[in-house]
Amino acid sequence: MFRSIIQLILLTLTAIPLVAQNSDLFIYREFENAVKKGTRTMDGIPGSAYWVNSTNYKIKASLEPVTGKISGEASIVFSNNSPDDLKNLAFNLYPDLYKKGSQRNVDVSPEDLTDGMNLQELIINGAPFPLDKMQRNKAKGLIKLPEPLKSKTSLSITVKWSFTMPKNPDARIGTYGDSSYFVAYWYPQVAVYDDITGWDALGYEGEHEFYNDNNSFEVELTIPDDILVWATGTHLNTKELFSESYLKRYETAKKSEKPVIICEPGEVKDVLKPGGVKTWKFSAIDVPDFSFSVSNNMRWEAVGLPVENGKRNVLISSVYRPGTDSLVGEVITLSRHIIKYFSEEFPGIPYPYETMTVFNGSGGMEFPMMVNQDVENDRWLATYVTTHEIAHTYFPFLTGTNEKRFSWLDEGMAVYLPLSEQTKIYGGLRYDEMTASNLSRTMGTQNDVPLMIPSHFVQGGAHMIGAYARSGMAFLILENIIGKDIVKKSIQDFVNVWKHKHPTPYDFFFSINKSSGKNLNWFWKAWFFDYGYPSLGLNDIDLKNGRKFEVVKKGHFPVPVVLEILFEDGTVEKISKTAEVWKNGEKSLVLSVPGTKKIDKITLGSPKIPDVDNSDNILNLTK
Repeated sequence: MFRSIIQLILLTLTAIPLVAQNSDLFIYREFENAVKKGTRTMDGIPGSAYWVNSTNYKIKASLEPVTGKISGEASIVFSNNSPDDLKNLAFNLYPDLYKKGSQRNVDVSPEDLTDGMNLQELIINGAPFPLDKMQRNKAKGLIKLPEPLKSKTSLSITVKWSFTMPKNPDARIGTYGDSSYFVAYWYPQVAVYDDITGWDALGYEGEHEFYNDNNSFEVELTIPDDILVWATGTHLNTKELFSESYLKRYETAKKSEKPVIICEPGEVKDVLKPGGVKTWKFSAIDVPDFSFSVSNNMRWEAVGLPVENGKRNVLISSVYRPGTDSLVGEVITLSRHIIKYFSEEFPGIPYPYETMTVFNGSGGMEFPMMVNQDVENDRWLATYVTTHEIAHTYFPFLTGTNEKRFSWLDEGMAVYLPLSEQTKIYGGLRYDEMTASNLSRTMGTQNDVPLMIPSHFVQGGAHMIGAYARSGMAFLILENIIGKDIVKKSIQDFVNVWKHKHPTPYDFFFSINKSSGKNLNWFWKAWFFDYGYPSLGLNDIDLKNGRKFEVVKKGHFPVPVVLEILFEDGTVEKISKTAEVWKNGEKSLVLSVPGTKKIDKITLGSPKIPDVDNSDNILNLTK
């Protein structure tokens, strides 16, 4: 027996993969196991055994505009493409966020507390499932299947439910009057089962965002007359619903380069054909989620944008409350501009959907083909929020990243992708400088934790610093190292390979390494895995005689070196070095000032580069 145990131990030791030794980065064991199973690789591409599940939804739902009650019935087909026989099935039940006694990281008004999602019927493969057997916790539902779902087979689900929208808007969904709503996270959703963690067991607490498979939807929404609906996907029955004159405006907007007002607030009753309750039909393919909005008192403005060299047109809509002091009217041109920029310039990936609707509701939140935002009369916010939320089209919607565990991969990219264009649109929006200033205050504090600590463990200010500021700055510094053209190609390669799949940060790191032709693990390690902060300083070695000085790396994080040399004759010379000068762990950089002109002052740093201690960033030779 003892000998057998020893043999087993030796066999196990020799079988341990050498994944961790093949990388300078710490590799989570879950990823090591995926490499061993052949679903992932160390090259940033899926393994030969990679798989991803999918779900097909056919939903019929209705909305009571005064009460905000939503009732629905869905026929769902879940395809188990994994090699595993699944004994359980997990659901996302997002309205349970408002359930009395539910665990939350956000405040909920007492008047919005409800019974959460009211499940009335659940049928699995034709057999009723007892709802009292579902385990519900933190907006998650888990059932044990009567029989395991075999690998490479499908499961049919029928579910009936209802819930009431919260009366008070939050940053993601909201009620904006008796007949105006932005509705999301509203249907029972099959959770993700992946090759890294199995079933996504992380619930929804109102702070961290989402993780979904690439799915398809056929949705019918029954809404009382004189209320308009906008939704994810293609509107299938406009000819059945719209009166002739307004249908003409709608069709004109699709091909127009300038915004077309389809409907003013007072015209809503004229847009639709006479009759009672209306059923709106939508279809969406290859999307992770479905949301919709309704209103009877907003302006609907739309414009077209040809993409892929005119092969198809995108209909871009802005639904908002017009006002003389409001900048929301600018959102339609902002939306068109940034979608064109993303499609043609950076990252140069054509917008993948047929529509985009920006709804003037609350907060700032992205959904496939839908944005809910409130920018009021602030041009800074209008520019930033609009461009940021639409950037999420690529991360996480197109790439399927896991926002619950690594929200920086989608939020940081949504910060970075539009950043240079934001300042061109509005010069007062210098988000890179604001971020650098923010990080100079916060990095190295208790609120600054490594990005590879899963996001669901990080809350509040610490989560915001990492997911947005630290990651956005890291991508800017990456651009400084390898150049924007190579970043562009690398992002294109990554998106093309991982489209509609579920990449992890390791897949991202290794993919960028491969596409750029550089081993950037030294950079990933500092900015994504380590504690520390960025800080550089100056040291006078022998400026007066030898014209030599030293840039000292006081902090742990590699940042670019930007120097300005002022000579006594008033001329200025600038020297810039990429963050790659710190690649091999260098602690200092010795430089010489060329020429013979007398040096007056040397200044280190830039408003675009964080530095937690800039007290020694000036060498002044005149004192």
